[in-house]
Amino acid sequence: MLGGRIRHTAAAAEAAARAIEPEHLEDFLSQGGTWFWETDAGLRFTLLTTPFAAVTGIAPETLLGQPFAAVVGADPDHGAAMAAGLPFTNLAAVVAGRRPVLLSGRPWHTADGRQGGYRGVGQLPPDAEATVADHSFRAAVQALGHELRGPIGGIIGLSELLLAGELPEDQWRHARMVRESCAALLAVANQLFDLTCRHSSASGLAVMLIDAAAMERQLAAELLRRADARPEVAASLEEALASAGEPVAVVVLASDLIRGDWRAAVRRLALAPRFADAALVLLDAQAEPGHADRARAAGYAAYLSKPVAPAVLLDAVAALAAERRGQTGEGTEADHALITRQMPSESARARGLETATPDAEAPISRAALLPLSAALGAAGLVDLVRCFGEDSRARLAQIGNAFAAGETAQVVQSPHDLRSTSGSLGATRVFAAADALLKRCRAGSCDAIGPPLAAIERHIQDALAAIESHAREAGAG
Repeated sequence: MLGGRIRHTAAAAEAAARAIEPEHLEDFLSQGGTWFWETDAGLRFTLLTTPFAAVTGIAPETLLGQPFAAVVGADPDHGAAMAAGLPFTNLAAVVAGRRPVLLSGRPWHTADGRQGGYRGVGQLPPDAEATVADHSFRAAVQALGHELRGPIGGIIGLSELLLAGELPEDQWRHARMVRESCAALLAVANQLFDLTCRHSSASGLAVMLIDAAAMERQLAAELLRRADARPEVAASLEEALASAGEPVAVVVLASDLIRGDWRAAVRRLALAPRFADAALVLLDAQAEPGHADRARAAGYAAYLSKPVAPAVLLDAVAALAAERRGQTGEGTEADHALITRQMPSESARARGLETATPDAEAPISRAALLPLSAALGAAGLVDLVRCFGEDSRARLAQIGNAFAAGETAQVVQSPHDLRSTSGSLGATRVFAAADALLKRCRAGSCDAIGPPLAAIERHIQDALAAIESHAREAGAG
């Protein structure tokens, strides 16, 4: 029998669940739920079946023997109803003061007709079920990530050993393809697992993205939106300061909009009510040694160099969100974890752009593109590509006009911007051609602008075609 004595251990509770008599099991099953519970005549818990622990994270043995009203926080009226033997359905309760549940129950009676207690079922509210499922999914993805990274890293290491030895030319090419394919897969895995497992910290966060590059704004906004943040965009600092709305928690600001006067931008944002308490992230397309320290001294909470990897941006925003919510772990302040020193060479290496040339075999880098495709989906990637085409052609027009007008600063700035946007998408040839043009302009050796701009235009066309083809394949898959 289920009634009559209190079972104070989980093992005893499991044994009792297995030994539920048919007529008692009918009491439970007719109510529907995730786990079973039972009380004695004194309305003290005598049974909580194993799924209760799995769903709520609370050990059943800690609650057995305790009064129903004390455990679930029931009000006096409900206690009176149970004392009167009235059934109830979907009682909203909080178990042990920390886990919301829905409980249903009805009285059960002994053979001589006396009320023996209550039997019922419990389940999580729909929104709580979704939260538990989301956490379980993230934990599973994180575990899968650890399992995948090891073998992939091993294959990369062995292929590098083969490449370091003497191989026939065809075998050398095959080994290089193995290494590059695994490197691309590892980049996808790292970014996908990071995006999946870390983005929840940014949920509900109001973020303002200030960047003149339309594609950069769209990419960052879409990534944050998919991380359940609430992003807004502005093409200039003035546009952002003139905006109205809720207080902003994090501002992501492109350094080219403030022309090196980083501290003045911090002061202007601090004086605006919307941004007075915001944490500031600086995106620097002209990242150079010492810039991160300079950003820290100016009052920025994070420093990222362009092109910025999706996971790096989300990590910075999530870390700032955790700090605002008092969730920062030990050592964060001392380690300055919110300032990310990501120099261009590191950023390029992560996207397969480190050795890119205008004559690269492939117009795009899969190491950069695949994580974006996984994060944005095929449709989101197509929208981003269209924006990249419009933005890149606008940059080319700016370079041509600035060169004709003798505006040296703009001639140097626009290739910077084009290198950043093309790097974000992994457009290898465009990235390399823009980088080469930038170096020539800096050195003052760019006598004719037409040929390099025409070459970049062709590379843009090739990149657009390759990325759209990839997006179609991803959508079909």
